[in-house]
Amino acid sequence: MDGTMNEVALSPNGKTIAWIYVRYSCPIGADCLTRFATGYTAAGHRTQAGRPTFYRAPSWVTNRRTLQTGGYRSQVMLQDLHAGAKHWFDDSGYAFPSTDLADGELSRNGRWLAEIRGYKATSTIIWYRVTGNARTGEPPAVPTYTCYTNGEAEHASPTRSPDSTALAWTGKTGLWIKRNAASCSTSAPKLVITGGSSPDWSPAALA
Repeated sequence: MDGTMNEVALSPNGKTIAWIYVRYSCPIGADCLTRFATGYTAAGHRTQAGRPTFYRAPSWVTNRRTLQTGGYRSQVMLQDLHAGAKHWFDDSGYAFPSTDLADGELSRNGRWLAEIRGYKATSTIIWYRVTGNARTGEPPAVPTYTCYTNGEAEHASPTRSPDSTALAWTGKTGLWIKRNAASCSTSAPKLVITGGSSPDWSPAALA
């Protein structure tokens, strides 16, 4: 598959890049769909550095594992670089009626997961407390959701702070941060960059 490269993600140790192709296609005998492919290359030179998948939105869990999404029945997937992706859970695993989950990110300590839940004007940022170990081995149990935002059309790009305590995301008016994200009732989310988008929290301190 080829197409437009529209997303990249660098591993925590800076050695591997995950990248995505996206293409609308109508193969013979199959539905016309927007299709995705995720691949891996070394950061210093082009080479196959992991097993490709037909999922999207990779975010790094460790230097050898990514979190991806694939829509219906494959909403939250875990993939070790040289193995097939494994299903973790879907929205239907805890909610009825259910919707879609996408664009997830696991906190660095492995205890918190954030996702985009729903579509368009109903989309929210939702985050979960993870029970078990999603960083290695088999996928753990379905996590327990703790908080979610109001719905709006432009929610995107949830990202956790290096110390795993805060959560940032894109909203309709810009970039938002929720401090003390373990609590839903304290430290309300704040707009920090009007018009900002696509946050990706760095471990580097601000100079």
